[in-house]
Amino acid sequence: MTDSGTSIQAGLTAMNNGDPASAARIFRNVLGSSPRDPELLHLAALACIQSDQQSRGRKFLQKSLKLAPNNPDANNTLGVMLNQEGNSSEAMAAFERAVNADPNNVRALKNLGSLLTDNNFPERALKVLLQLNTVEPGVATTLNRLGSNYMYLGEFDKAKAYFRETISLDPGHGGGWLSLSELDREMTDADVHTMQDNLNNPEEGGLIAAALFRVFERRKDFTIAGEYLVQANSQRRQQHAYNVSDEEETMARIAESIGPGFLEAAPLPSVPGPAPIFVLGLPRSGTT
Repeated sequence: MTDSGTSIQAGLTAMNNGDPASAARIFRNVLGSSPRDPELLHLAALACIQSDQQSRGRKFLQKSLKLAPNNPDANNTLGVMLNQEGNSSEAMAAFERAVNADPNNVRALKNLGSLLTDNNFPERALKVLLQLNTVEPGVATTLNRLGSNYMYLGEFDKAKAYFRETISLDPGHGGGWLSLSELDREMTDADVHTMQDNLNNPEEGGLIAAALFRVFERRKDFTIAGEYLVQANSQRRQQHAYNVSDEEETMARIAESIGPGFLEAAPLPSVPGPAPIFVLGLPRSGTT
């Protein structure tokens, strides 16, 4: 192995050992002799980003993509960065470039499928997730997302089948159980026992308790249903810190921004075709 190859391997080892800062230094040193290597530039970008050197990482990434615009790994890294910055549309485009360049790129398929699902593009998400399930079959997270998108599209039998696959692979998958409890009105005692066995899961237990609430509510056993509802709410409170002052501050900022001046401002030019309907309302006011 050449000296540069040995150094690159040392950088990769440092990243695998959770030391991206050391990896970034190693890759930057190697770039001194190979400044136009797009793969090496991407590794330097990735190590910088992981060690909170965002600005430097972006520069390395831009250089990598300038030399190899269709590099799937570099485009995937760009998509992750853009999504973290809240730029979901450009992140989708970056992930799509990665998938077009390498249809079997698992990381890019996962990121694109997740982003499309979260942004309510079910038809596009299904295409990506079905491809992912072919490349990497039998992953509960993928199956659950497939179920969610089919449910969004109203294809409830397909959705139910994928949720069943999800919990078969991962009996502690709270999201799978909760979605299944919405679709399957004949949840069995075996289902109930499996959920009860997984209630102590610190991350998923609250969702499983909510699913049990729905099952027992449907059975009109309201005493047990209420107990599970209390448990679901209790675990949710432990996972999500809520501060009413933050909510009040948000409401105050909305009130300051949306006043008579905003509402009386000159309207935008009309658009041809049916008139759009825009509903303006405060959070938790029922306007949704």
